[in-house]
Amino acid sequence: ALFLKWKGECEESAQEHAWMGTVKKICYYSLATPCILLPFCMGAINFESDSIYTTTNFVTSGITAFSTFVNFSQQYTEHYDCETRYRELAMEIDAILVKPRRDRIQADVQLETTKNRLEYLNKTSVNV
Repeated sequence: ALFLKWKGECEESAQEHAWMGTVKKICYYSLATPCILLPFCMGAINFESDSIYTTTNFVTSGITAFSTFVNFSQQYTEHYDCETRYRELAMEIDAILVKPRRDRIQADVQLETTKNRLEYLNKTSVNV
């Protein structure tokens, strides 16, 4: 019963990290795309006044500065990494439960190592 509880916690945490990773990835791409496309579009079009160029450069610089400060690219990779580690632990717990009793290692050792690994994941994972 304890292994099933831990497996459920791992799967729930993996889903939460997958969701947050997707949100952060969408934020990253939604901020990066204008910074790439605006200069290309402005370079292809000739305007009479320099104020449009100045405004576009100011907007692009602001978006780039915000994106760099918040660092969505690192955040989404960290969330995906945490998701992977939680899913691996859930699969290991599945493998433990599938093994016949005679092929398993001692119960107290298995419980301790699994508990320690789950606590380490909870301690080192990024906040959701």
